[in-house]
Amino acid sequence: MTDPLIPQLQMFLLPIGAVTSYQIILAWVANSFPRPLVKRSACISFANLIGNSANIYGSYMYPASDGPRYLPGGAATAAVALLVAVLALVVRLVLKRENKKLAEREQFENNANNSGSSDPSEVGVGFRYIL
Repeated sequence: MTDPLIPQLQMFLLPIGAVTSYQIILAWVANSFPRPLVKRSACISFANLIGNSANIYGSYMYPASDGPRYLPGGAATAAVALLVAVLALVVRLVLKRENKKLAEREQFENNANNSGSSDPSEVGVGFRYIL
């Protein structure tokens, strides 16, 4: 016979991973859009909207009729976690490509500007997306 405290302990520890990953995503969004501030705040708001939408459907994914193992809800949660991981990888690859394009464009602009003294207002500041 299993201890009834074990499932409660597992459910207590489960949100630790979700909350920390959510904060990492918010920091990533905030650092990827430094200017203009309106664009940054809109992106953070959209990330909050998507992140908090789990509260809408989350309580309906674990009906009492599926207990005590709640396989459909657990499988759906695992599938969404896998989808988020794949999407994060795709975003990383896209941002890596964008960083490469930014570096090539800056090098092209620096080569085109052969005046020797480059004014910081004319040349880009070297913005790169955080990977």
